[in-house]
Amino acid sequence: PVVGTLGLVDRLDEEPLDVGLIEGGRVLLIGTQEAPGLGGSAWASAIRGHRGGRLAPLDLDQHRRLIDLVIRLVEDRRLSGIHDVSDGGIGVAVAEMAVRSGLGVVIGGITTHGELFGESPSRVIACVAKAEIDVVLRMADDAGIAVTELGVAGGERIVIDGIVDLDVADAIEAWRTALP
Repeated sequence: PVVGTLGLVDRLDEEPLDVGLIEGGRVLLIGTQEAPGLGGSAWASAIRGHRGGRLAPLDLDQHRRLIDLVIRLVEDRRLSGIHDVSDGGIGVAVAEMAVRSGLGVVIGGITTHGELFGESPSRVIACVAKAEIDVVLRMADDAGIAVTELGVAGGERIVIDGIVDLDVADAIEAWRTALP
């Protein structure tokens, strides 16, 4: 099933937070990194033809705490960019952030395709200026939400631990020309 929603913003007081990266920004996974798996994954279905698997469980309490944390971080302007992992996992979220900003990124600690493309719930990728890291980590700890530092934004390549290494310009071109 597919559920869609549409809403109107009556009054926009501030520009919405971007999905991009900033030079030297720390790239964080906010939420659990525990064995995300590929059940229901767009990558597993499109690339590997894998349409089975078990979906990751949804802990509603943890999800609510993550949403509340993200709201506070965005309202306090502590993040430079944010993207959920629900459509392609960490790999796609990081690539979309790189394409949106025109800036490369080097990510570490990802060793499997499940970690890279798993779409487990209650996880977001955030780019945080170095000066904001301590505050963001404290706020996450206070909320009981795990945070993993994945890497640093900068340069002209999207590099993920020996799994991915591509030029940002090539990724931008592929994104721009995906639909004729």
